[in-house]
Amino acid sequence: MKITEILVIALGGALGSVLRAFVGQIALGFFPAFGLYLGVALVNIVGCFFAGAIVAFLNPSGLSQRLLVVGFFGGLTTFSAYALDSQGLLAESGFSWAKLCYVLGIPLGSVFGAWLGFSLFRGR
Repeated sequence: MKITEILVIALGGALGSVLRAFVGQIALGFFPAFGLYLGVALVNIVGCFFAGAIVAFLNPSGLSQRLLVVGFFGGLTTFSAYALDSQGLLAESGFSWAKLCYVLGIPLGSVFGAWLGFSLFRGR
């Protein structure tokens, strides 16, 4: 990977991450009891929508793909790469166990991994 690509991804990721934190703080201000969760849900759902729309509409490639999809939406959402990959798999015709395992395995495995890591290292 070239240094230009790394810098473009870093710039997009920084902008997306800052926007995610900003949305989280706004949501927390409006909904103190569950604002951070609402902020994460909002950036993931809306961010995945726009990531899909941009990929479908603009079909970015090269540096623009790195800036927008990998960098910005990767930093903004915690789920856009998974969502786009899953959409691509589900758009293909035919059933496969590999598709099902990917689409269901990542969210379930991620939650399980977070629980396991927390459980194993809590209080250490």
